Amino acid sequence: TEMDFDLDNNIGYYTNGATILNNQNKLTSRFGYFYTKTNQVYFKKDVLLVNPEYTIDCDTLLYNTVSKTAWFLGPTNIKSDDNTIYCENGWYDTQRELSQFSRNAVLTSKENIVMADSLTYNRKTGLGRGFRNLRVIDTAEKLTIRGNYGEINRLKKTTYITQKPVAKKLMGNDSIYLLADTLYYLQGTDSNRVLKAYYNSRILKKDLQAVSDSIVYSLRDSVITLFNQPVMWSEEKQITADTIRLFIHKNQLDSMLMQGNAFIATKENDKHFNQIKGRNMKGLFSNQQLQRVIVIGNGESIYYA
Repeated sequence: TEMDFDLDNNIGYYTNGATILNNQNKLTSRFGYFYTKTNQVYFKKDVLLVNPEYTIDCDTLLYNTVSKTAWFLGPTNIKSDDNTIYCENGWYDTQRELSQFSRNAVLTSKENIVMADSLTYNRKTGLGRGFRNLRVIDTAEKLTIRGNYGEINRLKKTTYITQKPVAKKLMGNDSIYLLADTLYYLQGTDSNRVLKAYYNSRILKKDLQAVSDSIVYSLRDSVITLFNQPVMWSEEKQITADTIRLFIHKNQLDSMLMQGNAFIATKENDKHFNQIKGRNMKGLFSNQQLQRVIVIGNGESIYYA
């Protein structure tokens, strides 16, 4: 390997490939330029940085020897035991272990896949933030959460998304959508995953819609619970109660439990409604439609023949 130095401009460079060793880092590239005035090193073509904790494979890398910060210019892959990061622009502060990634940024871990216009990540705290067009995908649960801002805590395995968040869960040949002001996803373990929706929560499905102050979806138990004056619509039926629980079996609605002040109204014509009232009710679904209702306590019915 040969290295030349421009004395007039204080620039050293090589064009036939080189290997640079610095503490625990090993860097190889085809071209390299050393700007001594600005303490910057510019690497180009087949750049590979190997560290005991991660590897960086990119097209172009700019490094400041004083701030210990690296800039990625072009397609970049960063791999570690915890995750893999892809971006086409970004930087990494090696001293503080802070980083920012943009242009098709994707973070892939064992728990999920995170995409956004811009991602920031702290390796020490495990906290990542996503800005604009954020998507968090749990492939095991076939769950996708979208929004324009989110925080992902790798250590606590939690995801917090706001700014018009929407969660989509595949259910057989159909999908169920969960919307709210804020979505909070807990991935504690493989058997304990909970999706929570706070404020102005809504459920949208082809054959069912609901609104509520807050909603909790336990993926382990396949139970969706609507709290605080929920209202649900199934075909022409309007259903209300203090709390409504939906039970899912084999990716289909199986039954529901209406607890406290349960009430069902069905439109008979423009002036009349069939009505059922009780302390609690249990509803049974067949082919995604509410077929049978059992009233438990203080049952009342108004039916227009």
